[in-house]
Amino acid sequence: MKHFLRTYALGLITASLIMGIYVQFFYQEEVEVIVEPITMTESEMIKTLEDAGYFIYETEPTNIDSDLTDDKQDLSVDENITVDEGEAEDNLATNNESDESNNDSSFTLIIEPGMTITQVSDYLIAANIIDSRNELANYLINNNYGNNIQIGEFELSRNMTIEEVVDIIAKQNE
Repeated sequence: MKHFLRTYALGLITASLIMGIYVQFFYQEEVEVIVEPITMTESEMIKTLEDAGYFIYETEPTNIDSDLTDDKQDLSVDENITVDEGEAEDNLATNNESDESNNDSSFTLIIEPGMTITQVSDYLIAANIIDSRNELANYLINNNYGNNIQIGEFELSRNMTIEEVVDIIAKQNE
């Protein structure tokens, strides 16, 4: 009887191993996949993205390149114009005074949640504080400000240096 039980147990173990190997490597259930298209309205999509932490712009971003191009065209000089020297000095003094009054003007920079350094740079370029987007990014990285741009409203003067601007809008890690 002992020999019979050993043979029976060996048969059960062998059958279990064969079935286990088959199920593990060869058996595949036929799964019917039903894909339903998600129909969401635009407002539902915006709400879903905002709930996920994204910022959605209601308006188009400021087009900086066209503004800079317009400014450069305004600065072009017509070579055919002749001006009396006395008038030129008066005009130069008037222009310098108006430039100084424009440079002393201030503006409010509003940094909202989700804004990138590039977007902040675009506003600073539009205000003629910095010359390029990379200038602000490089200054932040080189001076250990990294991602420390603060959210809020900041009163900036157009004659500020980049160092002064960064001291106002960023908080340095300590």
